Amino acid sequence: MESYEQKYKEALGWMKSLYGGLHGKTKEEAEKYFPELAENEDERIRKELHIYLDWLDGRKDYAPRGEFAIRDMIAWLEKQGGQYE
Repeated sequence: MESYEQKYKEALGWMKSLYGGLHGKTKEEAEKYFPELAENEDERIRKELHIYLDWLDGRKDYAPRGEFAIRDMIAWLEKQGGQYE
């Protein structure tokens, strides 16, 4: 007989396979039942910064004014929480 823990892990794996395609209320419901799926605020901010820096890096009319290049900033962000996907 399967334990509830094993059944939960299987259900979580199934939901993870669907999660990337969920939006809005459906995604919120999935996160309610499987809180492991929800990203924390720090991770969401880190990803948004990464997207913004990638965008800046592609612009010809922008150059950083400080000692760090955009690629240095992106590398630092990746160290903080892993590679942005």
